Amino acid sequence: MASSNWDVAHLVSFAVRSVSCMATALWFWYYRDPVTGRRRKTRYRCSEEVARERYGATAEPVSHSLELRREGSTEVQPDPA
Repeated sequence: MASSNWDVAHLVSFAVRSVSCMATALWFWYYRDPVTGRRRKTRYRCSEEVARERYGATAEPVSHSLELRREGSTEVQPDPA
């Protein structure tokens, strides 16, 4: 499922607005393995900035994997969808 940067930004902004305090949006990501060329999924959730830095501009968030972590709290908010 292809996703554009706008889709990710829109979903994150909606999810963050629905949480009363600041939150960090974390996703699982699909990326291309540079050695094999196969599509892979990350084993851990990371922010969009980290995914773009580590896996390049072609990294895509896995739908329904959004996790919001509130700053200063260990409480986790699952994906609203």
